[in-house]
Amino acid sequence: MRICWPVAADTATELELAFTRVVRLGREYAGVLDSPYRCLIAKAWVGGGAPVFAEELRVRRARVQAAFQEAAAQIAEQIHRQGGRRPAVPTFATPAAVVSPAPSGFAGMDIPAMQRLIAGLERAGQELRHAGARVGAELRASGLPAAPGHQISGVGVWAHEQVPGLRRRLELIQRDCPGGLTTPVMTGFGLFGGYAPDRHGVGALLDAAATGDVVALQRLVELQRTGADRQLAARVNAWWQSLGAAERQRLLTGAPHLLGRLDGLPAMVRDQANRAYLAQEKQAVTAELARLRQSAQAAEARVKELEGRLRQITAVERALALGGRDGRPPALLLLFDPSGPGKAAISFGNPDRATSIVVSVPGTGTTLEGIDGDAERAAVLWEHAWASAPDAQIASIAWLGYEAPQWGSIFSSDRSPANLGAAEKGAPALASFIDGLRAAHQPATDARLTVIGHSYGSTLTGLAAKLRPHDFADQLIFLGSPGVGARHVSELGVKSVWVGEAPDDPVADLGVYGADPSSTKFGAKNFYVRPASILPYSLKAHSSYWDRGSPSIRNLAFLVNGQYDQLIPFPQLDPTMNPFPILLQQPAGG
Repeated sequence: MRICWPVAADTATELELAFTRVVRLGREYAGVLDSPYRCLIAKAWVGGGAPVFAEELRVRRARVQAAFQEAAAQIAEQIHRQGGRRPAVPTFATPAAVVSPAPSGFAGMDIPAMQRLIAGLERAGQELRHAGARVGAELRASGLPAAPGHQISGVGVWAHEQVPGLRRRLELIQRDCPGGLTTPVMTGFGLFGGYAPDRHGVGALLDAAATGDVVALQRLVELQRTGADRQLAARVNAWWQSLGAAERQRLLTGAPHLLGRLDGLPAMVRDQANRAYLAQEKQAVTAELARLRQSAQAAEARVKELEGRLRQITAVERALALGGRDGRPPALLLLFDPSGPGKAAISFGNPDRATSIVVSVPGTGTTLEGIDGDAERAAVLWEHAWASAPDAQIASIAWLGYEAPQWGSIFSSDRSPANLGAAEKGAPALASFIDGLRAAHQPATDARLTVIGHSYGSTLTGLAAKLRPHDFADQLIFLGSPGVGARHVSELGVKSVWVGEAPDDPVADLGVYGADPSSTKFGAKNFYVRPASILPYSLKAHSSYWDRGSPSIRNLAFLVNGQYDQLIPFPQLDPTMNPFPILLQQPAGG
C-alpha cells in the first residue's frame, strides 16, 4: 500500500514547477559518472580489482539515472492526482559505448587517463551530493518520499570516498614508474586492489602483516605453499609497493625469515631479507654448537642435527660466492628456508630487470647441502647465455624450493623417486615462485621466461605448468626426463617446449611419469646433446648437460635467448646404438 505524504504544494502549478526543476537537475547530473566510466572501460584492464571496480561504477551510474527517473515520475504522478495533466517523463539513461584505444606505448595503464578518472569521480562526488539534496527537497515539498534524492546523494558519497585512496595509489605508481609505465599487477591490485575477489582473505592478512603481525605473514607463506591463489604474488607485490619506508624496515628487521619467502616481492628485497636470516641462523647455530660441545651431557643427535644445518648454511654461502666474479653478476638469495631438508633459490642476475629469465629445477638426490653444485650449473648457463647475447639482461636461477626425492628413500611413500609424491607436493611451490617472478618484473622491458626441469625436476615442472595453463612460462626445457606427467605437449599449456636427451642417458628413456617427452608422439621439439661416452649407456651422461663448451650447454643458452636459428644441429645418428637402457648403478642427480 502506497503511503501518501501530506501535500506541501498548494497548486498543480507548483508541482509542475517542481517537476521542471527535477528534470533539469536530471539532465545536468544524470551523466556525471559517464566520463570516469568510459575512461575506465576504454582501457580494458584485466586482472586484479579493475573489472570489479568497473562493475561497481556501472551499477552506481545506473542507480543515479534510475533515481532521477523515479523522482520525476513520482512528481508527474502527484500532478495527476491533484487533477493536473500528467507530464511526459524523459529518460535520463545515457549511452556508455566506447571506442577501443589504438595500441600505445604504455604497459598496463595510461596514467593521464587515470588522472582524468579520479578527477571525474571527485567532481561526481561533489555534484551528486548537491543534486541529491535538491531532489530530496523537491520531493518532500511535493509531499513525496525523498528516497530517490538519498539514492543520488549516496552515490555521490561513494564517489567521494574513492578519490583519496585512488589518488594515493596513483601517486605511488607515478613515483615508482617514471615515464608513465606500470605493470598489470599495480594496475589491477595497486590501484583497484580493494575490489578484487578475495576468497582466501589475503587482503586482511596483508593489512595485518603491514603492522608486523608475524602470524599473518606465516599464514601468507602457508597459503602460498598450496598454490591455490594464483593472484597471491601479485597482491603481495602491490602491497609491498604501497608500504612506507618505516613499515618495510620493520618487516625486514622483525621477520626476515618469513619476508624472504614471499613470492612477489622485489628480488633485491628478498635477497636482503634472506641474507639477514642466513646470518642470524649461522650465528645461532654456531653459538649453540659451541655450547653443546662444551657440555658433557650434550645430546649427540642434536649436535649432528646442528652440524648438518651448518653445512647447509656453508653450502649456501659458497653458492652466493659464485656471483660477482669471473664476469658474473652478483648472486641474489631469493629463498632460504633451513627447516626440514631445506630449500633455497639463487639467482645470477636480477630477474626483476632481466630480458631473459631461466629457472632450473633439479631432480632426485638434490639437497641443500649440495646447493652450490646446482648454483654452479646456473652460473655456467648464465655465462653461455651471456656469451651468445651480451646485450641481454639475463637472470639464471637455481631453484630448490621443494623436498627433492632421495635415493635412500626409495621405499618411502612421500620422498621416493619411484612415485609422484615429491613432485605433486613441490609443483604448487614452483607455480607460486613463477607467479612471483611475473609479479615483480619491471615494466620497462619484456622478458622471456624459461623453466628447465632436469630428470625428476622435469616431472615437477610439468605438473607445475599444468597448474597454470597458458600462464606459467614462455618456454619449457626438459633434460634427461623420465616423464613430465603428461601424455602430450598440449597438456602443458606452453607454446615452446624443448627436450634435450643425451643418447647414452639411461634415465631419459624410462618414461615412467607419462609419455617419453623426446618421442615424436609427445609433440615437443628436440635439440642436440652429444653422448658422454662411447658406451651405449653411461650414468655420467645424466649429469653432462651443463659441461662447459658442450653442444648441450650452448644449445641451452641459444634456447634461453630465443636464438633458435643458431642451434647446433643433430649429426648423423649411429644406427647401431642400443635403444634400451641398462641401469648398472643408481644415477646421480636423477
